Amino acid sequence: MTLGLQRLARTLGPLRSEQWWGRLRRVVVEGMDRRPPGWWAERPLRGAAVRLRRGDGPWPAWAYGEGHPQGDELMSGVVRVLDQPASWRGGWPWGAAERGPLFVLPLHGFAMVDPLLAQGQRGAEVIRDAMDHWMATQPIPARPAWHPYTLSRRIQAWAKALALSQLPGDEARIRSLGTQVEALIDRRELDLQANHLWENAVAIELARAVLEGPERWGLVSEPLLRKVLGEQLLPAGGHEERTAMYHAVLTAGLLDLLAARRRAGLPEGEVRGAAERMLRWLERVSPRSGRLPQLNDAAPGPAPTLGSLRAGAAALGLAVPAPRDGAEVLDGWVVCRAGGHHLLFDAAQVGAEHQPGHAHADTLSFEWIVADAPIVVDPGVAGYHQDPHRGWGRSTAAHATVALEGEDSAELWGTFRIGRRPAQCEVLPPRALRTPRGVAWALGGSHDGYRHLDGAPIHRRTLVVWAIDDARSVLWIADRVLGGPAAGVSRLPLERGLGWDPASGRLTGRQGEVRGFGFDAIEVVAGRVSACMGRWEPSQVIAGSFSPSRATGWVLLVGEGLSLVEGEALEVHLDGRRLASVPRPDQVEEPDRLWP
Repeated sequence: MTLGLQRLARTLGPLRSEQWWGRLRRVVVEGMDRRPPGWWAERPLRGAAVRLRRGDGPWPAWAYGEGHPQGDELMSGVVRVLDQPASWRGGWPWGAAERGPLFVLPLHGFAMVDPLLAQGQRGAEVIRDAMDHWMATQPIPARPAWHPYTLSRRIQAWAKALALSQLPGDEARIRSLGTQVEALIDRRELDLQANHLWENAVAIELARAVLEGPERWGLVSEPLLRKVLGEQLLPAGGHEERTAMYHAVLTAGLLDLLAARRRAGLPEGEVRGAAERMLRWLERVSPRSGRLPQLNDAAPGPAPTLGSLRAGAAALGLAVPAPRDGAEVLDGWVVCRAGGHHLLFDAAQVGAEHQPGHAHADTLSFEWIVADAPIVVDPGVAGYHQDPHRGWGRSTAAHATVALEGEDSAELWGTFRIGRRPAQCEVLPPRALRTPRGVAWALGGSHDGYRHLDGAPIHRRTLVVWAIDDARSVLWIADRVLGGPAAGVSRLPLERGLGWDPASGRLTGRQGEVRGFGFDAIEVVAGRVSACMGRWEPSQVIAGSFSPSRATGWVLLVGEGLSLVEGEALEVHLDGRRLASVPRPDQVEEPDRLWP
């Protein structure tokens, strides 16, 4: 068997039988869509009669528009999708294929609805203008307008707009919404699963809460919603794809569905509980500033902010207490928080086993925030199909972890594909340590993503994070490669604007220092960090290379007056006075047994 076929087998092996059936169904449906005279594609146009439900009650759709184009700019005639502006005067740019799918898909998904709803009557009129222009120019089943994911996003947006700002002449728009639901039912993404199937289910259920439609919609959507909520939510409340960006988007959809059901006097069902669990998870993995983690496919911009989700939840009376300081394991991610200090460590499996399309080869990487300011970051994602940096952004070399023999810890290929991936990921739960000042936790994990190399090496990492006070913190990292001999590189991607001076070990752009131990060489190399979907910005990465069988590690200190003094032991000094001794990370024989 060739290497290509072996890789394909490793990619397809974890798929569920339902995905195989869904793929066959999708091929048949898309083939029928393309056959003239299009009787299959036009079938939804004959769909069921629908009418708008009458209802009253809170629907905080305006609350989570912060992550989308802003209303004032839209009212001036400019639509901005993921930092790309375009004029809508004289016609909405639905066919702007030259701008790429990151522009076109959200535009067809009507991402502009939330901020326009906040503009009152004038905003509602702009929404109607966009709806009418879309209906006149986008015949079924033209792509990307009628792609099932785009359909799902647009159905949710139209349902909100039509329910919240009822205007004369909506009859044709309501009929179009019913047609789009009919089309989506035929095109459910059983092959992709994950967030796509979730969006399909929520869209149909939201339409059912807003429209009085045929009973057969519920025969499809009710079991589908139960399925995605039951299968895709992990025990701690995180979404199975482990990306905070998509998690926030899905949470906003549940808030909309909950509001629509209440408005129509329909039972809340399992939606309230799921929304509360998802909000609690997002609160617990996010730092005090509300900045969403960028692990895996995540970037600033596309998702609603944590603050806007809080506002929506409060308007609906959801109980989401603020997280307390401490340390915990959340679905394979380890979180340590103390005021403005925040460490997020990823010791989880690579995404969802059957759908890792939004996952990266980043096992045992981390994000570290000190006094509300990021220090070591995850690069996130800035694009998909047309992003020349996507392969790099998914690679192990882009993240704050160890890459062995120049390879990735998971077998990445294509835009979304992963073949081999770690089979065993172990989490060492955090435990509190005694310190002379502040609070500290030891934590860690291991994985076998390099088991295909000689000797099947295992990467094992232990961290100690020590929050000394509100402004100062220390991070201690020890890495071991257990098993076969393997050389590698350990990297620390720094936040934009930060740098490192190899001669002094001092950070630039922030008071602090970084010291490496056990490395053959340490250098600063060029990196990049996602500024938003569609744009990377340059950054710096500290990279330490090591020979086979070498134990290595880092000590990072951030805050005024902190320094590390090397002698027979390592000493952390504050304002020139010894605060504590710490072990050398390359000389601790049992890295899970640290400090008294």
